Amino acid sequence: MHSKKRLSYALYALTFIFIAYLLLTWMYFKDNAVQLTAFRLLLWFIIIPISLFGFILILRWFRDKSDSKENKTELITNEKAELSSLETYRLFIKASISLPEGNSWSEIIDNKNDLTVLSEDLSDFDGLPILIKPIERVITEQNPLYLSQNKNDFEIEADNYEIYDETYNDDDEEDRAQSTDTLTLRLCALIDEQLRLSDELLSLLAQHFSYLEQDNDKPNSAIHIHPDWQPHYLMGANSSNHNSNHSSDMDDEESRKDLPAPALPKLSIYLCIPNLADADFLIRFIRQQLADYGIADSSFEVSIILADDDSHQPLDFIDEHLITLAKATTPVACMLITVDSQINEAWVESSLYETALDNTIPTEAGTLLFFSNKAAQEALNLENNSSILLTKVPNDTLNSLDNTTDADSDSLEATPLERDIRQHYAKNLQKIKHLLLNGTSTITPVDKPKMQSIERQNLEPIADGSTIKAITSKNNINALTDINPLEQAYNLSAFMTFIDSLIEKDVLVNEHHLGHYMPSNLWLKTYISLSLLVSQDELDKQESVLSFLITKHKNNCMLWLKYFSEAA
Repeated sequence: MHSKKRLSYALYALTFIFIAYLLLTWMYFKDNAVQLTAFRLLLWFIIIPISLFGFILILRWFRDKSDSKENKTELITNEKAELSSLETYRLFIKASISLPEGNSWSEIIDNKNDLTVLSEDLSDFDGLPILIKPIERVITEQNPLYLSQNKNDFEIEADNYEIYDETYNDDDEEDRAQSTDTLTLRLCALIDEQLRLSDELLSLLAQHFSYLEQDNDKPNSAIHIHPDWQPHYLMGANSSNHNSNHSSDMDDEESRKDLPAPALPKLSIYLCIPNLADADFLIRFIRQQLADYGIADSSFEVSIILADDDSHQPLDFIDEHLITLAKATTPVACMLITVDSQINEAWVESSLYETALDNTIPTEAGTLLFFSNKAAQEALNLENNSSILLTKVPNDTLNSLDNTTDADSDSLEATPLERDIRQHYAKNLQKIKHLLLNGTSTITPVDKPKMQSIERQNLEPIADGSTIKAITSKNNINALTDINPLEQAYNLSAFMTFIDSLIEKDVLVNEHHLGHYMPSNLWLKTYISLSLLVSQDELDKQESVLSFLITKHKNNCMLWLKYFSEAA
């Protein structure tokens, strides 16, 4: 810093001397022109001025070099500090998905067919039938209850369903009419499709909760004790059946191995639906469907998320539930079911006519995602769940900006604020590239248990100090995004630049952009891509292939990365 000041002072002094020299020399020879020979002209007006000017340039170069070095050092320091502060969380995810293209990665990605059809029931403002994109197999495979086109058909078919008796009574004709709307029944079909695709998972959950119910009937059951004391109680009960020689460290370890893993006390189910649907009807439908698997109402709770509510976004769900879940020491799991069908008159009237120039095709989709932490994975004895690392890459500079601005707008008439927000996506990609190539983000260990017995029995921290797996050792990379190529030209361009920087590392990158499946529903846009990442991971278990997904939110980007056991 001092050398920089000295260089600046010397530069100013030399510049002043240079100007004064030229002025004095010109004044002298103006009055003594006869003394100006060719040699003196060359010496006083060319050699000496050029020498002084050269010294000025040299001093300025040294000063600029010093400034550049300091700025670069400060930038690198700030970038390293920012990247090192990022935390990575490990989640176990099981997913199912329903799209018009299919139910799995290979069916959806490889499907090149035109699945649009002319609707027989919906028309545009000119009275002409509109193109729609339904899930045909759900219509043909579901029970007749979902195919009912009027209330009388519904009453006849619903006699065989206990849900009908729980939901309706003859004194509430208005509620019955609301609950038999075509949208709600269609969402029932999509939910049932997700539950059937997750049959194995639901069966395991039913066995787990059934075991807990049986254990609850036993006297002095540890299930009735506070979760923090449950392992202590079990360890004490186990130790009482052994002789006193088991007080040694080795025997303590053996006794802990025999202890059952802490149980998953309750399952949280979040149902994300459009606000036009009958939420109460859908909750009762889910309860009935889970009861068929043997999962009692006391084992789970259902919460409603309205997809059209701007006050609660997918990023909020990640912050409030998924990151909290990953950090928990006790078994925690939750299920997110997101279903939406745009193939109904109410949606067409409220949405399609407003965006007629966007060529939006009404479609439908559904996803079911089961998230669990390591403790729940062990408690449920799950083996096929994908292990995913989640890293949140925030934009601190966006906190002061207007959050109502559409960050994905690529309009040519975008305001300076919108253009500035779009620029942050490229900066986030640079951070993500640094994370992938250098592995600087550490896996955040779970919260330290209050008791030593819980720590040893339940959760050993996930490789303290371990890093995200560097991709330079991989020959094949699957890069997924939730970008809609038709509507987000800038984001696509920024991502392709990001891909090119990875290709320079001599790896093969296969990119897939999944944001065009359900453009009007932010929840499906985020979790369809995550479901497809999980589906791709289940399809290709080779550890030579790295897969990651980048989902973009207004103020942040989320990096979902396939976890490798050797990275621990």
